[in-house]
Amino acid sequence: MITIAGHVVHPYQYFSDFHGILYPSYGEGFGNAFVEGLATGMHGFSYDNTVFPELKALGLDFHMVPDRNIEALVDAIEKVWQRREALPGGNVVKCRSLFSADQEMVVLADYLV
Repeated sequence: MITIAGHVVHPYQYFSDFHGILYPSYGEGFGNAFVEGLATGMHGFSYDNTVFPELKALGLDFHMVPDRNIEALVDAIEKVWQRREALPGGNVVKCRSLFSADQEMVVLADYLV
């Protein structure tokens, strides 16, 4: 069964109840909710537009399909479910490293001088 949640005031407390985050955006600049979902170890599903190829290049593990290809997105979700793929726990460690305050300071250091 797939449940699509609506607006939740404090969603973080519920992330561990879910197995995946679907982010079918046609033009999100930076999918903060998507990264937050990946950081909890969920499967991620997105199109290959905007920031998502960059997130892949950073080494995050998620399913990315051709832009606006709804059938491919559905197929990716079905395959994960049918195979009972293990949750990508490596994203938890990777996100803590990539998006830590220390890492942000390294990236911003040249701009702060």
